[in-house]
Amino acid sequence: PDIPYKLLGFHPQFYMSDFPPTSKKLALSCLEMAKKCGLKNVDIGNKHLLI
Repeated sequence: PDIPYKLLGFHPQFYMSDFPPTSKKLALSCLEMAKKCGLKNVDIGNKHLLI
């Protein structure tokens, strides 16, 4: 539970252009779920990529 856990925003480029970018809503939902599951050191990275 004390292990750092970083959620990364995704932006499609080149090979993976068929995947959508990460939404801010999804990132915040995942952050909340990780904390509810007992993870303590959770953060969102690449926040500038969230739409």
